[in-house]
Amino acid sequence: YNLWVPTSWLLDKVWQVTCVSIAAQLATFALGLLYFHQFPVYFLFSNLIVIPLSTVILVVGIALLIVSSIPFLGAAVGFSLEWLIKLLNGSVFWVESLPYSLIEGVYLTTFQSWLLLGLVVFITLLFITKSFKFLLLAVSCALVYSTIQWVHFYDDVKQNQLVVYQVANHAAVEFISHGQSYFYSDSLFAKDESKIHFHINSNRVKAGVNHIQVNPHVNLFEKKMKGFHYFVWKGNKVLWIEKNNVGLPTNIKADYTILSNDAAYLMPSLNREHLTTLVIDGSAKLKSKLDTINVYSTRTKNAFVKRI
Repeated sequence: YNLWVPTSWLLDKVWQVTCVSIAAQLATFALGLLYFHQFPVYFLFSNLIVIPLSTVILVVGIALLIVSSIPFLGAAVGFSLEWLIKLLNGSVFWVESLPYSLIEGVYLTTFQSWLLLGLVVFITLLFITKSFKFLLLAVSCALVYSTIQWVHFYDDVKQNQLVVYQVANHAAVEFISHGQSYFYSDSLFAKDESKIHFHINSNRVKAGVNHIQVNPHVNLFEKKMKGFHYFVWKGNKVLWIEKNNVGLPTNIKADYTILSNDAAYLMPSLNREHLTTLVIDGSAKLKSKLDTINVYSTRTKNAFVKRI
């Protein structure tokens, strides 16, 4: 704040809010990247609105607690508080709707988050103390962070993945390759953005997914067969059965077999010699027999993730 002395009262207030915004962002951006995988590009602009409004809302909220028992005055203060909150939320959503308002899909580990916080602390101490050791510590944090990010890129982003997600009462299967996702699920779940965000997005961020096809009708690696899906992907055969009344060929071969809904009842009749790995997803209705049959259940072991 002391780096610049504004010439007017208004500029001084804007500069104060700007300094608070920068300080708050430096202190919290690593946690924001860790938990939300995004960075708000226009935070300086939005905080010019948010910080003054939130301060007023805090004061009016306390006032409402004091005068709430007074009929007309309490109602008037409550009405004012309601519209102040609406104004605050509306301004935030408006800024978010602007082009390029968010950098999304950022993945980092908890350790990397600590490294970023350390980087900020050591650079701050460097400017305060002018000590060379803090420069070395800051550079060390940056180098370790970059190394972990490169390892993540080669271990996760450049890999091909078959994922069977654990979603209660829904089937969700995803093929991921170099940022491209082919996602298969029932239409009800596929359209539920909140559930997709909760169950699916974290793995997509980790895998570097930037393009998604949902239930594609034409797919180069899917063979259309009556009553079930049969995928040939990256040299692997994936059989996905969703019903127990399908006419499954007796000699069909699959490296991975996924059973959804009531298809789990087919397990005793399946030719295990030709089906290498059986996976039961969260929509399966055969819970009682899972312990006696040697299969992978997403209900007990979480999502099935296979790198291919």
